[in-house]
Amino acid sequence: MERDLVGDSEARAGGGGRALETAPARTAPVGTASLEAAPHHGGFDASLFQRLGVAYRPERDFSVNANPYGPSDSLVGALQGLDLTAYPDPQHRPLLARMAAALGVETAQIAVDAGAARLIHACVHALCGPERPVVAAVPAFGEVYAAAAAAGARVVEVALPLPSALIAGNDGEVGDVRLAGASGADGDALAGLLAERARDVGAGLVYLVNPCNPTGTVIGEAALLDLIERLDGVPLVLDEAYLSVSEAWALAERPLPGAVVRLRSLTKEQGTPGLRMGYAVGAAGIVAALRAQQPAWVLGAAAEAGIAASVLDRGWLPGLRSRWFADRDRLVAAMEAQGWEVFVGSTPYVLVRCVDGGALRDALLSSCGVLVRDCASFGLSGWIRVSARGPDDNAVLVDALGGQRHHQR
Repeated sequence: MERDLVGDSEARAGGGGRALETAPARTAPVGTASLEAAPHHGGFDASLFQRLGVAYRPERDFSVNANPYGPSDSLVGALQGLDLTAYPDPQHRPLLARMAAALGVETAQIAVDAGAARLIHACVHALCGPERPVVAAVPAFGEVYAAAAAAGARVVEVALPLPSALIAGNDGEVGDVRLAGASGADGDALAGLLAERARDVGAGLVYLVNPCNPTGTVIGEAALLDLIERLDGVPLVLDEAYLSVSEAWALAERPLPGAVVRLRSLTKEQGTPGLRMGYAVGAAGIVAALRAQQPAWVLGAAAEAGIAASVLDRGWLPGLRSRWFADRDRLVAAMEAQGWEVFVGSTPYVLVRCVDGGALRDALLSSCGVLVRDCASFGLSGWIRVSARGPDDNAVLVDALGGQRHHQR
């Protein structure tokens, strides 16, 4: 696999930001198809819990970036009294029509599936292959590597420089966030690097997670428009799984021109990881290509009802964001009071510096049943990621971290 890394191995955040040490990101070799090689994710992992001999407790899971307060009333109502005796439409056409009307697009511009991860696989299989690699801005969601491996495609990495400024405040303003690393590159430079690499290798698509996971940083509208123009028709797949629950939420409502498809995970905002719900919206040609990779009935009745409820009712989200960010800010203050260094982006999840993320995760899980996300798979082995929950749950996390603080000095 090729790698194009921006800046030095230690990227520094300016403008009052905190430094993050970066390491090579995880890659999947072409043709990998085994459980052992599967991407690492947050949430329940049977092998981890079996190894440590502890039981999974969802209320102590801070590794999953999902709404901790439960789904909207609209979703709960939609799931009641479902008729499970009838097939949905094989291509989900009635659902697509309702979504198109709500989103202000054509039905040909939307695809649905059981989670955004499956849409990533469909995009990569539709657009990439042995001669058409994926160009990925890293850190990147691990499923893009798995999708590339299954499609026989390479992943060519371009490192995201770390931010000198983060989107701040809860007013939904969408600014252009400058990205700066040790090289001094900003958003314009990043767009140039991605476009240049895409042209050099003949990329089938460029993949960008926005907001970034695990940093929570956002690339603003101006930089995105610049990137689209520079790509000059090379498809851009924007993974916006966390955008609706970020401080840059208004960017989700701004249309983007050109060969772009935007992936949305409704599971995150609804807090229903057990109900897989995702959709893609964008250029009709790209959507048609990814739809061609899907079998009939990619959704059951529950996911169909859940997607419809989520897309048609957005009025509850401002209250969710306000509550969730208030809990995040209190959690950050409590962790910093214990002496932890915390990196805060635009999302409810934050990074916490430690000596060894994997060791700290295991220690917290073994001693307190608290699960956090080890960030080694993102190339950040000296950090863990935690997503805020409610006040009582957050207090459990703070107590657990306090018990480990002496090991991290």
